[in-house]
Amino acid sequence: LGWMIKGPVVLLFPGVAIVLQMVLSRRMPRLTFKEIAIGSAIFWAVVLPWHVAIYRVYGFESLNWLYLKGMLGRFLGKHELYNFGHGFSYMFVQLLSGFLPWTPFMVAAYFWLIKKLVKDKSLDSSAAEAGTTGERASVISYLLIWSTFTVVFFALSSSNWGYYNLPIYPALAVVTAFA
Repeated sequence: LGWMIKGPVVLLFPGVAIVLQMVLSRRMPRLTFKEIAIGSAIFWAVVLPWHVAIYRVYGFESLNWLYLKGMLGRFLGKHELYNFGHGFSYMFVQLLSGFLPWTPFMVAAYFWLIKKLVKDKSLDSSAAEAGTTGERASVISYLLIWSTFTVVFFALSSSNWGYYNLPIYPALAVVTAFA
């Protein structure tokens, strides 16, 4: 449903995190052609009617705005209206201030978990030390990857606001509680 509002960029955040998580955990799912076809059919059954309706009412320019001008143009700062001039650090500062009063705990948890991930090559071994399951550690590493990618992505964008961090606050709350 997010695709209909913001376009394919909504698949980028969870998609990159899922792929990186699979690579880091060395667990690749075995999907059959049938499963991929069914998932694709469901996706297009939801998305395509909206695109057809928008095209019929507003023409090609509406889709051009959504995918090229709106999404790519805003990211690259091609629209004066959406080029806010925020520097790379803006999204990080907004994240830290927006997560208050829990920011010190979140930062400590984040770096502790990253250290464990780098040292052990996986949180699965640190999960055993902490008395948790490997599946829980996989979820935590996924949340770390997803939240990090999201903040960095918007930090690189010319069109960003602090509230773009809001979707990752629950993930960071779980990461903080886990540590």
